[in-house]
Amino acid sequence: MKSEGLAGIGFLEFDEIKEVLENLNCIMSTNKKHEAGKKLLLLNRPDEYKNIIEGLGKISPELGEYLIEFVYGTIWSRSYEENPIITPKTRALVTISCLASLGKEPQLRSHIQGALKIGCKKEEIIEVLLHLAIYAGFPVTINSIKVAQEVFENE
Repeated sequence: MKSEGLAGIGFLEFDEIKEVLENLNCIMSTNKKHEAGKKLLLLNRPDEYKNIIEGLGKISPELGEYLIEFVYGTIWSRSYEENPIITPKTRALVTISCLASLGKEPQLRSHIQGALKIGCKKEEIIEVLLHLAIYAGFPVTINSIKVAQEVFENE
């Protein structure tokens, strides 16, 4: 509740001030995460950044912003901290495994391209996809390896 101050100016109670400051911190944190995601994408995958901004910007710019901020600025950027728990290469291979298992071929293609750019070897990518045969099945593995082959041929 606001208290009356000088000349009718309201003062915020302590809890209200705390809430306002927390909201400001959240906004500043969000902006930092967005900037980190943008920088990471522009450094490693400039085409993907362009696809997100231009492709989604026409119909759902909010989704593009969420992807940049959360996927790249919050999650992927963890691999670029001073002492990351997992390296960017490991994160890329895990992502490839997940996308392949889910049958998300357009995103798989994009992430295979990105993995190559950050130093993953073709043999590592194929080994990860081959490993999926046990857990996701042969059709997923076959389709995923075909996607990888297309990417490799276009590199």
